[in-house]
Amino acid sequence: MIKDLFLGYKIHEQNLEIYGFHKKENRYEMTKAVLAGDFLLSIAIQDGGVAVEILDAETKESYAPFWVSHLTGSYIGHVREEVMNILLEIRAACFQQENFLYPQTQRMLEQIAIHYQGQLEYLWERLGAQTAYPTGAFRHQESKKWYGVLMTIDWAKLDPQKEGKIELLTLKHDAVPVLLKKEGYYPAYHMNKKYWISVPLNDRLSDQEVWKLMEKSYTLTR
Repeated sequence: MIKDLFLGYKIHEQNLEIYGFHKKENRYEMTKAVLAGDFLLSIAIQDGGVAVEILDAETKESYAPFWVSHLTGSYIGHVREEVMNILLEIRAACFQQENFLYPQTQRMLEQIAIHYQGQLEYLWERLGAQTAYPTGAFRHQESKKWYGVLMTIDWAKLDPQKEGKIELLTLKHDAVPVLLKKEGYYPAYHMNKKYWISVPLNDRLSDQEVWKLMEKSYTLTR
């Protein structure tokens, strides 16, 4: 839900005013129209927290049905979808994820941003499906083809002998059978196992090894 949407994200204050927030004392505020102006989305950011309120545009009263999860239907569904899209846009423009489980994950994202101007895109998020560790893809800027997928999964889905969670980078490669004979490489998770490979970002493979895989995937998917 919305309360989890910004978990593990750090605010970039310099981006808030660029996006359109107005600073009032020690907080940033913004109001946006929703559903052709039928509702107002009020967003307040203060001390690292994000407060969201949905108002009826005519009465200026809180639209309580928005928060009642068992209330469904096309109308309220459209309201929730538009609100979520606005919040995801704000998160992408004004926040940076910092809750990665392993330092190698952050290092790889920094390298991708430097070399390919790539950012992790959260393509599958919808209301009710957000987590503190969402799944995202890296895409070529022009073709929009994927060259990498980052996700957090249970270790046991890769190795029944392991527990806890692991951050996994899935990349395209032209020598998958050869790589799978080595330690630290796994069959692609939720991708075509013939052409893709998954590697945990827990420093089992060096940054140089992972980056070499990234370069190969970037080239193969152009």
